[in-house]
Amino acid sequence: MTNNKTISTSELQQLNHGKTDFLLLDVLPKAQFDQDHIEGARNVPFDSTDFVAAAGRAAGSKTRKVVVYCSGTGCSTSGKAAAALTAAGHSDVRTYEGGLEAWRAEKKQAAGKADDHGAAPAAPRAATKATEKPTEKPHDSATGKPAGKPSDKPATVNTGGSAGAHPAPAREGKVHKAGGAK
Repeated sequence: MTNNKTISTSELQQLNHGKTDFLLLDVLPKAQFDQDHIEGARNVPFDSTDFVAAAGRAAGSKTRKVVVYCSGTGCSTSGKAAAALTAAGHSDVRTYEGGLEAWRAEKKQAAGKADDHGAAPAAPRAATKATEKPTEKPHDSATGKPAGKPSDKPATVNTGGSAGAHPAPAREGKVHKAGGAK
């Protein structure tokens, strides 16, 4: 029995953001999975001796939706894995044909759109930078010496106030490296 059911990147995104219970199964070797994978995916390498049994344990039920993927359109492993699971009695198996390659491309494209359209307007960012002065290194107010390596402490910004005021921690995800683009 062959599996011809496929899923697109937008359909996979809808599953990821929806309430549908499904298993996203990366069938690439563990070393590749450890390097990069789609968030939320479980790794059951297709080349493992007990692939069908291990994937079945990960799914928990033969009726649970399973979406398998590999590296990209040039990789046939996800199709073989989907066929093996279907032959073993799994009733709702889909192949994400674009694989990791398409997922990365979509993520990169989405990041570009956010920079073009989703970022804060330039004027407020410029106003914020004019009123906030980043501190190179946090200092111990008692000794005046650096408090530690920059990586040991969160980035700080001086929010104004008196000269002896303690800097406030910068918000996570809002700190940008000096002198470079994102």
